[in-house]
Amino acid sequence: MLNDNTIAIYVILDDMLQAIHHQEDGQRRVNDALVLTTALIAAWYFGGNWTSALGYMRSHHCPCMLGSSRFNRRLHNVALLAEYCFRLLGWLFKQTNTRQRYILDTFPVNICHNIRISRSKLLQGEDYRGKNTSKREYFYGYKVALLIDERGCPTELAFLPGNYSDHSALKRPRGGPLDFDLPEGSIVWQDSGFTDYAWEDFYQQYEQIEFATQRKKGSQRGDSFIDAVAKKQNRKRIETKISEITARFPKRIHAVTIEGFQFKVFLTVMAFAMIKFIEL
Repeated sequence: MLNDNTIAIYVILDDMLQAIHHQEDGQRRVNDALVLTTALIAAWYFGGNWTSALGYMRSHHCPCMLGSSRFNRRLHNVALLAEYCFRLLGWLFKQTNTRQRYILDTFPVNICHNIRISRSKLLQGEDYRGKNTSKREYFYGYKVALLIDERGCPTELAFLPGNYSDHSALKRPRGGPLDFDLPEGSIVWQDSGFTDYAWEDFYQQYEQIEFATQRKKGSQRGDSFIDAVAKKQNRKRIETKISEITARFPKRIHAVTIEGFQFKVFLTVMAFAMIKFIEL
């Protein structure tokens, strides 16, 4: 499975880069598609350990694979290219999603344990101190807003400070946390934490996007029994996908910059998207 997926991911990335006419030095023995493939394999199969992934690639696919230091520099040089490829994957998922049903949720990513917050070098400030309601615990770091389609394929991703409310992911105009670049007539399922009547009405009126928000008891816009059951089932679907993604995170995400930390989290989500694309 690892060998087959490695080859499939490389072929997909290479086709994407050719389609956008990506240019690079013809004398390179390790092209950008191979660098990104190694990073995704590291994120999904090796707990983010690039050294292990490089060793695997060197012994199974590319004897001339780069050393750790040079690989690190090359990977950070193609970070924007990786984000573009993820957006392209999201666009492909949207094009093949005939029912245009989506699910939105957030999940926390810790920068450090609570006892080490005062010594954190990556982040500082109360904006990043959030609460994980489902586990009844506090965390220090980011909330990752993830939009998937009903097949479980990631289409959009955004990082929010841990203290921000879930509905902050909805804020617009474009350029905000999430683009919600969805076709007219789309329905987005989400839990009660995203409740924001003004923004729901805005999207409904100007974008023709309906937000099927799970309502609390006593809400101004309550749910019927059938709607409540349907929304609860869809919430479980995205929770399952989030669990699959977070299970691949290492116990500690090592990074020396906040951009590097976010990039490692992003690579795990992108690797999951690649696996889903291969399965379709």
